[in-house]
Formats: sequence, structure tokens, C-alpha cells
Amino acid sequence: VYVEDNSSNIELVEQILGDYFPGVLLKTISDGSKAFGFILENKADLVFLDLNLPGLKGEEILHQLKMDKAARKIPVIVLSANAMPEKIDKLMSMGADNYIPKPIDVAVFLEVIDKFLSQ
Repeated sequence: VYVEDNSSNIELVEQILGDYFPGVLLKTISDGSKAFGFILENKADLVFLDLNLPGLKGEEILHQLKMDKAARKIPVIVLSANAMPEKIDKLMSMGADNYIPKPIDVAVFLEVIDKFLSQ
């Protein structure tokens, strides 16, 4: 599941996954306030999470996921243009499993995805 409100970013991630991981099905949602339920309903194996979303910010979604017994084991990879070290440290301490800054470096993205998909 990719929680993102920017269609260009969604298209990029869809293209990368389609090219390198053709068996992966990516479902997207743009409304942060509906993301938690959407992630659970779709039995997500992995969550890509933007931080600046309408409805509910990514930090709060991460908090909801990590506080929920059923969802806390789902790996969460934050994709954000906010790459300040203190922001990254905060999100990692909140339970994010990885942090990839935007614009996305495709090689880094592929390395991280491969790590989580091969588990």
C-alpha cells in the first residue's frame, strides 16, 4: 500500500515496481484519514508512507500502525522530501522501518524494497 496524494509520485513508484517487481500489486490511497483502515482492509505486506497528506499526517498514521496489535508488524517505509536528520531520527524511533528521501533514488529504493520483499 502506498499512502500518497501526489499522482506523479504514485506513477513513479508504480512504474518502478512494475519494471522490477512485476508480481507486486500496489494499492494506493491519498486520504490520510482513511489510510489506517485501508491498510488493514487490504492486508498490506508493506506500506510506503508520505508525510504530508490531506486528512491526517503521515506521522499520525505511523503512530496508529505501530500502536495497533494487528498492524505493528507491517513494515513502513517513509517516502518524504523532508530529509532533515532530526525528522528521520524521530520517525525511525516511532517505528518506521526505513526512510527514503524524495526525489527517490531508484537504486536505493530498489535495494530497500528487495530487502523487505525477500523476508
